[in-house]
Amino acid sequence: KRLRNASPARGRLIPLAGLAFLSLFCEGAMGDWATIFLTDVARASASAAAMGFAAYSLVMMCGRFAGDRFVARLGSAGLLATSGLSVALGLGVAVLFRSYGPAVVGFALVGLGVSNMVPILFRAAGRDGDSGAAIASVSIIGYLGFLIGPPLIGVLSQSVGLSTAFLAVIFFGLTVAAGARFVGDEPQLE
Repeated sequence: KRLRNASPARGRLIPLAGLAFLSLFCEGAMGDWATIFLTDVARASASAAAMGFAAYSLVMMCGRFAGDRFVARLGSAGLLATSGLSVALGLGVAVLFRSYGPAVVGFALVGLGVSNMVPILFRAAGRDGDSGAAIASVSIIGYLGFLIGPPLIGVLSQSVGLSTAFLAVIFFGLTVAAGARFVGDEPQLE
């Protein structure tokens, strides 16, 4: 009887773990490859590339601090969908224009997008009956994406170029947006 009751909750963790993998893949890829994109593809100087990466990081930090307000306004599923679309749109702008200004604006959108993906997914996992084990399960799979993302983008960029390799991150952002329904929404506190 205990296994039967635990099974639906555990089954709910599978899509959350998959979404965490994709979200942290995006975050890891941007953390390691954004500056290289700015120097090699957008032809920015090293100092300008560092400023571009700082814009990504600053927007990500601000987005994370404002996350609870965003969730209150959009709901968890709505914010996760918006976040995935922000990643895809921002990186799409950078890849399409391949110049410094649009790339920095695009990376800022990516920073805003990734800022709340993982907190939303971990919070959704925490609503499981055994919250500690659920969060641990989702985070282990998620952080595999963080570890695998940068080297995989590197391997892809060697064969097809960095701009084309970033299409995987765009696709993963869209996939996160499409899978946002799996987080459900928490009951609103009055």
